Formats: sequence, structure tokens, C-alpha cells
Amino acid sequence: MSLTEDFVQQNPELIKKLTKVGLVQEHIEYGPLNKNPYTYAFEHLISAFLDYQLGNNKEPVTFEIKDEILYARYQNEIFDMSEIIRFANMNHVTLRKEDAAHYEKFINSGLAMELPRLPDLDGIPTDNDYKEREKASSKPKALEQLNWSEKSAINIYSGGFYALCNSLLRGSTEKVSSLDSRQLGETLCHIAFVSSGLNQISETHPVHTFRVEDKFSEEYIEERIKAVEQGGLVTQEMGFISTSHEKIESEFMRAMTEEGINSGVITGIVYSNVIGKYISSISKKPEEFEYLIPPTQMQWTGYDKNPNGGCIFHAQPVSTLTGLSEKQSRGVDEEHPLVKSSNTGFYTKLMKDQLDAAKNSKSDLTAADEVSLSSSPQKR
Repeated sequence: MSLTEDFVQQNPELIKKLTKVGLVQEHIEYGPLNKNPYTYAFEHLISAFLDYQLGNNKEPVTFEIKDEILYARYQNEIFDMSEIIRFANMNHVTLRKEDAAHYEKFINSGLAMELPRLPDLDGIPTDNDYKEREKASSKPKALEQLNWSEKSAINIYSGGFYALCNSLLRGSTEKVSSLDSRQLGETLCHIAFVSSGLNQISETHPVHTFRVEDKFSEEYIEERIKAVEQGGLVTQEMGFISTSHEKIESEFMRAMTEEGINSGVITGIVYSNVIGKYISSISKKPEEFEYLIPPTQMQWTGYDKNPNGGCIFHAQPVSTLTGLSEKQSRGVDEEHPLVKSSNTGFYTKLMKDQLDAAKNSKSDLTAADEVSLSSSPQKR
């Protein structure tokens, strides 16, 4: 059986057949990963936006795009939201129960442009609707730790809205340039609640998942090849990663996938040691058997490239200090408080709110919470 056939059949043995494997593994530095100021800023602005939309906060939170950069205006200050998204660690995003309640009210208020929908069900799904679909699925306990808001955000993402979310996460404002302030804020809320949901503890994970993607560019492929050949370098994957945990049922789709890889227009990736969620039961497209991985660091450990340029890669998510910038790895304290506002250069009330949030989160941490912030692979 060829490598491409192995991939289409989702045979993990293909990992052993990859012709190029990193000979010297990149040194991975493990240790405590701080929840950085950008993550706190992201959470706080999401919370304040929802408060304002529901009339609970007199201070407006508005968003606008200028010169291809997304900005947030809050408390008479302007913040570079594109920078906040770039340096926030989405693996550390946690939202309050109040935020989840406000998100649910916002979705049901008639203000939202995107709504959750389940196949063969009219209207917005209830919590019980989700639970019934979960019970009937092959992974009935996969999402039991998630609240209604997290499930609904994942459902919204699983439709065509994933393109807007991932575009924004990857630093491009092109796909969201026509959105108004409220719609931009809503998009950020969906990203936040998808991240929060994927960060919830799961009892089980697939051993391997598989992904097919269009060949974005030769340069992008070469970066991954270089990462393998230099011993398994780590990259930062900014968008959510949709993968499959079941074989492709359609014979036509299997043939198309095999032909695409063989002809060099499609790239195949097999992932190991994945951390994410089985989302098929609450997805708008349950037939895709999707396992969704949050934005993460990724180590590239093997590949094969055929004569037509078609590639199959092996990669694994990691959580490590390796490759992080100072902005990504620093904690929140009086010496490193927060992102400065763009218009004044000074820290504002948002800084104080963040410091209070950081202190409260540390005092409220349980042993399990402390583990979740570690970069050790056994503790993610």
C-alpha cells in the first residue's frame, strides 16, 4: 500500500514509512507557562464588550479596522487588537460564568449575525438539544465539561464562519473588513468561547487525527520541510485546526484526496498526541467526524514528498517555552502589567483590572488548574 493510500485509509502506520524524519530532535524547553498580559487583555475586552451589548456596562467597547489593523476602543483608550490576538495564548483563555451567560443572552437577543444551528432542528439549539445529540454519538462524554455558550460557539465555527475566525487569528483583516463594530466584537466572542471550550479537560483523546488542506504555497511547504530536516522545529499555528478522527466514508472523496496528494495540489497531515475536542455531535456538519484543535505550537517530525510535490507530514502539538517571544512568555505583575494603549502610551484602568484578575485567578487555582498552565506534555 502506498503512503497516499495509507493516508486516505487513515492508517497511522504510515508514520513509520515517512522517508524524511528529524534526525536530531529540537530541544524542547518545558516549564511553567505564564498567562500573559495579552491573554488577560483579550479576555477582559471580550467580557466588557458583552457587558456593553447587554446594557450592563456604560463604557462602550467598539472595534474598527484601520490600515488593515484591528483596534479596540475602551475607556477612552485605543488598543491594538491585532497585536493582542497575535500574542495571546488561546490555550490559556478562560471565561467567567457571567461571560457565558452574557454570550447566551447576546446570541438570543436578535443582535447576533451568526446563530448556532443543528441539522434537522428548527431554531437555536437548547442545552438539552446538544446533550441529546451527544448521547446519540460515538463520543457521548466528549463535551460534557462544556457549557451552552462554548458548544454554540463551536457550532457556529463549524459552519462557514470558520474562515472569518481563522483569518483574524492569522493576522489578516481582509475577510472581516466589511463588518461593523458589533460584528467584529461578535467574531472575537466566538473565537474566545471556542478557545475556552477546547481548553476544557477531556477524558479521552484520539491517538492520531488526519487533515487535508490545499497547498497554500511552496514557501509554506518548504518551511515545514525545513522544520523536519532541522530536527523537529516548533512553529506557532495561529488558527483553529480542523482534523478528522474517522475514515473518509465517500469513495469519491477518498479518490479525490488520493489524486490531490499524488498530483501535488493537496497536502496531508497526520497528527499525534493531539489536545482538542470531538465536535461532530454538535457540529453543523456532523458527517465530517471533526476533531478540533485550538491554536497551538506544533512540532514537525517527519514528511514524504512525491515527484509531483505532494507532501504528507507528521506533526504533534506541543506546549513549550521554546520559540516563544518575551511578550508571549512573560507573566502579569507590576513590572510587566499590560499592553499600552495606542493613543496615549500609558497604562489605564484596564491594567488595574488585569492585575486584579491575575491575582484572583492565582488565589483561586486548584491543583488541576495549576497543572493546566504547565508546558509539560504530561500536564497539558
